[in-house]
Amino acid sequence: MNDSERRRPHGSSLGRAAAFLAFLLHARALVSQDPSEPTRAWLLAWIDGRAQFARSDPSHREDSERFDVAGRSLNIRRRLGDEAVKDLTAELVARLENRDTTEEIGRRIVFALGVLQDTEAVEPLLEVARGRGPPWVTEKVRTDALKALGHFGSRNAAEMYSISGGALRQVVFRARPDPRVTKALVALVREQLEELKTPAGRREIASGAIDALRYHEGTDVEELALSLPERGGFEREAVGLLGALGTPRTLERLGSLLTRGPEKSSRSLRELAALELGWTASAAAIPPLLLALGDADAAVREAAERSLHRLDGKDPPDRGKSAPLDDVQASRARWVEVFGPKLERFDPKKAQRRIDKPGAYRIGPS
Repeated sequence: MNDSERRRPHGSSLGRAAAFLAFLLHARALVSQDPSEPTRAWLLAWIDGRAQFARSDPSHREDSERFDVAGRSLNIRRRLGDEAVKDLTAELVARLENRDTTEEIGRRIVFALGVLQDTEAVEPLLEVARGRGPPWVTEKVRTDALKALGHFGSRNAAEMYSISGGALRQVVFRARPDPRVTKALVALVREQLEELKTPAGRREIASGAIDALRYHEGTDVEELALSLPERGGFEREAVGLLGALGTPRTLERLGSLLTRGPEKSSRSLRELAALELGWTASAAAIPPLLLALGDADAAVREAAERSLHRLDGKDPPDRGKSAPLDDVQASRARWVEVFGPKLERFDPKKAQRRIDKPGAYRIGPS
């Protein structure tokens, strides 16, 4: 046996040992690496436009991606941990203040800050919502910031996304209340309403701030909601905020908007009020809805009928099935039989409600 043949077995043993040692070191590295990194890296990749998504209709790409990002990130605080979320928030805030950030990337950063829901993002988001900051802070970026600020209210915030094929998806975010946001949003709405009296006013900013307040509460929010219907131009937002608050005063206001007649409330305002009352799960909604069954407009009567079904815990009938005016008394009598003359048979636990449990949901067609 020559020298080379003698060395071969010894060399093979060393090679196997080295390979095994390398495997152990690699395995140890995998175990010890930061478990938050894949989530963090993926979110940053999306912000920079590098994340891969399933193919979707180009006209719905933004909503499709945001639904995916929001759904994946619902438990991000639990997966990353508070300290990692704070670090990531600080990194994103720094980029938010960078003049070289583009509008598209800036919008994604704002959306991500709303998903992360760290309190360190509150002041930077408020600055963006007010229109302050680098030149790339456009009206779209401001509107996105307002949506993100809705996540800092006392109620779980819901966002709807339109996916290709007419399907809708919804994500409900767990509330992380911050009183600074509530106070700032109320002030911003009042400021924008005043600016609307001048050419500098921006309706979209006032609208976005009112919508964000649906997930907040308090005396200032209630007073603002009660005053909005008289301002004009914000019927949808006013009705939505009144219904979301659901206090005795706001429910009474909704009932009044529905029943005070066409000379004081437009058809669209009465219809919106009727539909909103159906989601309140409140006995206070029933009397004005019964009165609205006699409204002169068929759309309002239909909205009232649909809402009464929801309050009874049933799916509304198909559209176009409202009772004709000559059947109003019979229709009212039927609902009085359902709920009782003194509403004693109304069961709020049975009434339909909007989805408010944190999670990602499919609504409508797939």
